[in-house]
Amino acid sequence: MFGYGILGGGLAGVAMAEALCRQGVSPADIVLIEKKHLAAGASGAIGAMLNPFPGRSLRFKAGYEEAYLYVYDWLLAQEREDQCAYSHEIPILRPLIEELGAEQMLRSFQEGRGSLPSMLTAEELSAEEVAQAYPFLAETEGGLRFSPALSVYYGDLTKGVFARLVQKGLQHRVGHGASHLRREADGAWRVQLEDHEDILVERVIFSMGADLDLWFPSLPLQVTGGELAAFRPPAGVELSCMVSAAGYIAPEKTGEWVVGATFWHGKKYSEFTEEEVFDRLRGKAARLIPAIQDAEPSRTWFGIRAIFRHDRQPLVGAVPGLPQVYVLGAFSSKGLLLSPWNAHALAMTLVNGASMIHPSAASERVAATFWKPDTSRFSGRL
Repeated sequence: MFGYGILGGGLAGVAMAEALCRQGVSPADIVLIEKKHLAAGASGAIGAMLNPFPGRSLRFKAGYEEAYLYVYDWLLAQEREDQCAYSHEIPILRPLIEELGAEQMLRSFQEGRGSLPSMLTAEELSAEEVAQAYPFLAETEGGLRFSPALSVYYGDLTKGVFARLVQKGLQHRVGHGASHLRREADGAWRVQLEDHEDILVERVIFSMGADLDLWFPSLPLQVTGGELAAFRPPAGVELSCMVSAAGYIAPEKTGEWVVGATFWHGKKYSEFTEEEVFDRLRGKAARLIPAIQDAEPSRTWFGIRAIFRHDRQPLVGAVPGLPQVYVLGAFSSKGLLLSPWNAHALAMTLVNGASMIHPSAASERVAATFWKPDTSRFSGRL
């Protein structure tokens, strides 16, 4: 029997396993179960920004400051341990362009500037300074530049940390998802896989993102899909920052630009061809960098995410009514920013007893009626 069964092989699940190991749990006492392949969902993205201010507001939401400070150091620690570059440091520029929310960004920046953490440098640039520093950018009314920030190779990070944990003894079942949970008389959980293998675990941790609604259909989750595209920029066009304003462009060390993102709601699949994805994202990015019209398409990526509709904050902690069952999910498009920090908090809570979970993410804030399990998937002494 395993001490911990983690359902989901994205960054949240991998970070959860890594956090448990740092709290002294043996990797051999953890089994990670993923029905498709590792980083099959949003965590397999071809690129991402570690952005302290996702969205148009430049004020920290609850928990975001703590998460950013934590995950910045966490990511660099993974690179040191694996001796592998999962990111590179490059500033984020939020250009002030009227039709892309300039007024809201500038107002929120001025209101929150005094509360920025000391490690984060924030600069307000004039239109002339932006044009001089970033000559390939569209015309702006100025810009806001933040550093340090990281352009992250998201899929490589998830797979690399997983590979290291497996080398240390982490058990896994990748390609065989969980289909049923049964609570035994002794309190253990029997996890039945789709290939009919049974695995006994003391604790179950749901970190499966967009499929959480299959197990808890009463949860008010919104499934959101999106695509990214990578382009090879035209010769002579270089970008020395990440650009973020109603979409983003993140240069990678390969020289490609990752452009994001498209969004749609309510479906777990994409209806768009690769050519359509390139066209849609090229059009979005051209509002920021017109030269992308001449860029060469390289590759696309598709993934889905889960959003808790009531407050758009994560769900982390014990699941009411199900002993020894926990959740680590609903990170929306902010999994890179929020999942390692919340995995750390949940691991400390499980190992040490006292709750370390931020109130904004705690599962206990959600009414117990929303956690009614799907009875076709749960059985036994509930």
